[in-house]
Amino acid sequence: MNVLVAYATAHGSTKEIAQRIADRLAVQVAPGKVDILPMDAVPALDTAAAPYHAAVLGSAVHAGRWLGTARAFVNSNAGFLSGQPTMAGLARAPVPTWAFTVGMPPDDGELTKEEAAVGDKLKKQLPLLREHKLFRGVFDKDDVNWLFKFIINHVVPENKQRLGDHRDWSAIESWADQVGKAIVEGGQI
Repeated sequence: MNVLVAYATAHGSTKEIAQRIADRLAVQVAPGKVDILPMDAVPALDTAAAPYHAAVLGSAVHAGRWLGTARAFVNSNAGFLSGQPTMAGLARAPVPTWAFTVGMPPDDGELTKEEAAVGDKLKKQLPLLREHKLFRGVFDKDDVNWLFKFIINHVVPENKQRLGDHRDWSAIESWADQVGKAIVEGGQI
């Protein structure tokens, strides 16, 4: 039985978080049983040769929304993940699914609001979503266009700039361990 960790990243931070989550899951589940793939490289889940029995989905968030490739992945696979009957009318079990988002909210209050807002959007498509978590990522001035760079340099006060790596690896690992425990205890593996 396999676990899918699928991600959509803008500049690499989400990929690195997904890799850490996959590494932690592999310890609990079993080496070789956790696949990590960018969402645009995952074949349609209802046609996958080796079906997944649990999934962890992650995306960077821009302007309060997952990246386009992540939204397309969820749109294409929501029925499979939610256990909707096949086109032939055959019943199938839902795939236990967890999700994480990587963003840069300015403070903990905004983090909580954005986590809830993105989670609510995901739950509309994935009503059986087990949990959604938002983690802070990396914000590098070199990753933005010239106009945004100008705004950062000339308009945003230095004490308000949130540049750098803000990932909390211990929180990410703790969450991954909780997900792994739930997968194992739930009998998905």
